[in-house]
Amino acid sequence: MSSPKVTSALVLEIMVALQELAIFNSIRLLWVPGRHGILGNEIAYKLAKQASAQHYIGSELVLGIYSTTVRNTLKQWAVCEQCQLWNSALGCRQAKSMLKGVDLSLSTIYIYPMIT
Repeated sequence: MSSPKVTSALVLEIMVALQELAIFNSIRLLWVPGRHGILGNEIAYKLAKQASAQHYIGSELVLGIYSTTVRNTLKQWAVCEQCQLWNSALGCRQAKSMLKGVDLSLSTIYIYPMIT
């Protein structure tokens, strides 16, 4: 099965952000039915249904944030999480004495394109 074709810039940006988050974390997206008995979810479902019924004229809506900002923020967060895990790990005394901290020049994050 091939990767899905993404035509929305917003969806692509979210997919890239999720891929970066998944480097150091387990990511799981769950679908929850709109009428599942969760008040906030039911309200969101009704509002989404109303909005989808309206005809939108104009360019695609996007968030007012650059993808590089998201990428950099996620990278900083991932490095911080990794440092906390490393510092809280029991043992590794010799490795910790040799490796004083995170060296970003030694790491590269590869994002594999999902668009075919």
